[in-house]
Amino acid sequence: MAIQTTQNLSLIILISFLYALSASATGNPIDFIRSSCRDSFYYSACVSSLAPYAGKVKESPRLLAMMALSISAKRARDAQFFLKTVAKYPSGLSQKEKSALKDCLEVVGNTVGQLNDSIVELKKLGRTWTRGEFSWRLSNVMTWVSAALTNEGTCKDGFSSEALDSDLKPLIDARIGNMSMATSNALAICNKFSGN
Repeated sequence: MAIQTTQNLSLIILISFLYALSASATGNPIDFIRSSCRDSFYYSACVSSLAPYAGKVKESPRLLAMMALSISAKRARDAQFFLKTVAKYPSGLSQKEKSALKDCLEVVGNTVGQLNDSIVELKKLGRTWTRGEFSWRLSNVMTWVSAALTNEGTCKDGFSSEALDSDLKPLIDARIGNMSMATSNALAICNKFSGN
């Protein structure tokens, strides 16, 4: 599992590097994405996940934030689907694992809702708005994305106990970790947008 994670990370870094090379050679709008991802905790993952949308977002901080949130919401839905699938076939799970799975499924469901609400809120900013409305809507987005990130940590914490040392734990950790990385990046992008 660790080898596969290392290989995936290496691939992400390589793709980001190749994208950066092609961007500097062709004048591609990827520079905006690189600049926007600069403050994220997972810079390479941020750039590589958003780079395919450079032409679509151009240099719009709002569109970039919406795309980052969409990527995070997609990963949250993927994790939710995985957790629901595991919950359908609970044989072999201890009572503690079943309880942690149930709690995790609940908070991931909340995360999906919060990320979707954030996307809707940013879409509303595409219309005419006052400064007060802009601040209020962006405050909602920041609150919901921060809560989503906290929810993801809560889910991982539920499986961190040594009493839950099963084959399921690394699979859940991988999916929640992937979702958390995307959500952390989305929060950094939204934070940068709020400063503009």
